Amino acid sequence: MIWRPNHGGQSGPQDFFLELNFTDETLEFTDITGATGIANRGFLQDDIPLGGFAYLRGFAYLQSITDSFDGTGQHFEPGVWVNVPSITNPNEPPTIVRMGSIPHGTTINL
Repeated sequence: MIWRPNHGGQSGPQDFFLELNFTDETLEFTDITGATGIANRGFLQDDIPLGGFAYLRGFAYLQSITDSFDGTGQHFEPGVWVNVPSITNPNEPPTIVRMGSIPHGTTINL
């Protein structure tokens, strides 16, 4: 489902219309925590491990979406979900972050 421009008035006077597509999605996860987590080098903050806790894991993901009818690629996104421990400089509580990259030019950090 995508909200896209309406060029040529195919669906009336609106500037945009909702296009529905049948798609297939593959979503793969890989545990990347390891024994001590993912090293995150600090500057003011000492080095911290990301995701390196027995109860809070770090995961890489790979999302692939294709058109159900012709199999063409519609979306491809590699990224990671990691747990960030509390830090002291600056003083911040623990959090979870998602980092992803969509090859047509969008990179996200949430």
